[in-house]
Amino acid sequence: MDQSQHTILDHLQDCSFPSQQIASLNELIKQEGKHFYKVIFRVLSHLDLSSEEAETCWKEIAQHHGELSDLVGRPLSLQTAMCDYFSSANKYIKHPKIVEAHFFEKALQDLSIDYLTGLSNRKEFERHLQQEFAKAERRGRPLALIFLDLDDFKHVNDTFGHQAGDLVLKRVSSIIETLKRVEDTASRYGGEEIAIVLPDTDKYQALILAEHIRTQVEKARINFAEHEIRITISAGIAAYPIDAVGRTALISSADHALYSAKRNGKNLASLYQAEKRRYLRIDFMRSLEVKITGKEKNNNAQTFASQGKNLCIGGILFESNAAIEIDTYLEIKIDLDAGSPLSLYGKVVRVEKLENGKYDIGVSFQGIRGNVMHTLSNYICQQFERMGQLCQPTLHVFERTECYSQPNQ
Repeated sequence: MDQSQHTILDHLQDCSFPSQQIASLNELIKQEGKHFYKVIFRVLSHLDLSSEEAETCWKEIAQHHGELSDLVGRPLSLQTAMCDYFSSANKYIKHPKIVEAHFFEKALQDLSIDYLTGLSNRKEFERHLQQEFAKAERRGRPLALIFLDLDDFKHVNDTFGHQAGDLVLKRVSSIIETLKRVEDTASRYGGEEIAIVLPDTDKYQALILAEHIRTQVEKARINFAEHEIRITISAGIAAYPIDAVGRTALISSADHALYSAKRNGKNLASLYQAEKRRYLRIDFMRSLEVKITGKEKNNNAQTFASQGKNLCIGGILFESNAAIEIDTYLEIKIDLDAGSPLSLYGKVVRVEKLENGKYDIGVSFQGIRGNVMHTLSNYICQQFERMGQLCQPTLHVFERTECYSQPNQ
């Protein structure tokens, strides 16, 4: 049972008079927002209503409660009014059964919770994903899935023992629970892999959450015995319907993106891309220092200033006063507000003459891994979040290895 469920049951238990129950929960709704209607019904009736259905039913039950109390001549409990409403006025429930809420929630926990991490277990993940996927299909809404995996977790177990490994898993799970929304479900998928189901969320919003989690885990210091353990995670993100039209395909796509993050140096959050030669990019109108090194890397080379246009994990597009031959190697220094310029090596894969007589030069980065990849990925995620606070970010596609003919002269 999560914190919101505890809060609801505690509020009902603290009410001295039945008439106070609805007023108490109305105060919680004001504090938490409209999504809390849905949580209330999930706790008190185990019905999984949509946000709109939950709000309508709550208002009708409040009115029904007053009418029943007047009819009986004494204030009735919220549960009594709710039971009569759902079994008579609005027949969501045909054969209600009376059971103590705390006992019922504990029984559900025993069936659905992973005892080590406190997250949902694999069986609950599959049930919840099936349920949320059906809703997404029915309502035409997006659904995102994040797969998280602890990097080099076997090394933690081998070095410090399995008790230390358990402590690390608990700490990472706690960070995830703190950062996710109430409506999101985090589950221990297996071993050190954790899955998060995010209703009404596209892949770019999911990327921002994954990056928040990755950053907080990287900062965490876990003390075990006399040792300080540091851990990182890799994340793969996919979403319905843009990446998959079925549940199995969605899991496969998120897993594929996780493998990509692992392959590219770990401690990364990676979006699933159906076309391996494509990367998402952002606007990047900044000054660059470009060094032409020829067909091979060369330290004795011409250097000039240029203006960036677009940036992605796979490459960059910038404007040049002169054409640069395709397959030419470049060293590009870019400033990501990280304190010092980031030097990246790449190869020209696109040359296009512009109306003003200048040239668009597309460069594919060559062999970036580890800290460089991490720094670039982290910056792009931050820009997604910044733009998302202002408006929906405009995303582009950059062809990483597409080669163009020489420009028109």
